Amino acid sequence: DAEWLFSKAWSVGNPAVLDAFDAKKPAFWYAPHMAPRLRALAAALRGDRDAAHKQLALSRRYAEGAIDPSLRAEEARLRGEIEALIDAGPGSLHKDRETVAPA
Repeated sequence: DAEWLFSKAWSVGNPAVLDAFDAKKPAFWYAPHMAPRLRALAAALRGDRDAAHKQLALSRRYAEGAIDPSLRAEEARLRGEIEALIDAGPGSLHKDRETVAPA
């Protein structure tokens, strides 16, 4: 569910999608890197650079402690994408998309 929320928020560029995220679910005990990454994306989409960087740092600390190297690599890739969004600004996520007027 959390990965779906991440993908949905990323695809629509709307941080409100992540409001349904509940970090207190027991499943997140086994993936502690995920909640801060979702909060980082929400902060980046809202334009809150400081909060996004803090959450990315927390996510990085958790993910780098993972035993599975593929998880560390995938999380690093996702954090990199969020970093790029932070650097470009919140309105830049879909600026290259063509807009079509409604019929």
